This record gives sequence, structure tokens and C-alpha cells, in this order.
Amino acid sequence: MEMQGSARKEETEAGWKALEQELSAGSLQERPRLFCKALEYVLGRVNAMRVDAANARLRTLVHVIQEHGIEYEQSHMLKKIKANPAYLQRTPAWIREAVEHE
Repeated sequence: MEMQGSARKEETEAGWKALEQELSAGSLQERPRLFCKALEYVLGRVNAMRVDAANARLRTLVHVIQEHGIEYEQSHMLKKIKANPAYLQRTPAWIREAVEHE
């Protein structure tokens, strides 16, 4: 199972190859620093894969959100208004403030 897209995989392989060369050329005293650099690179790649996975999940959910998002927002807003009628009175001020900041 591929964990990365082809462009990301090529990027990872090129970066790792450069690190491998640096590790093999490094002296014994440089190894701890180079190990930390390699670990930082690997953790960065893992984080990039996590972001890619999250984006893939969002892409699979986009049609559900588009289809049912309005109903969800409406029901959520109605619950807030019923729980606190003053909520609706504050909303126009909040919208004005947000628009003025942009």
C-alpha cells in the first residue's frame, strides 16, 4: 500500500538519499547531530503524510458536507437560538466586526 502520492514519494526519496550521503560521509563525532537531522526529516515526512491523509479524507467527505451541510448548520443555529435568544442579537455585531477586519 502506498502511503504517499508519487510526487511526494519522489521528494521523500531525494531528500533521504541526500541524508544518507551526508550520514555516510560524516565523522563519528558528527553522527549524533546527523542522526537528529535524519530523525527530524523522518518526522517531517510523517507529518506531511498525516496532512495528505487528512486531505484525502476531506475529499471523500466533501459531497456529504455539500449535500447536508446547510441542514446541519441550520439545526445547530436553531439549537443555539433556543438555548440563548440573545445569541441572535449578538450575531449581526459579530458579522460586522468580521467584515470590517477584512
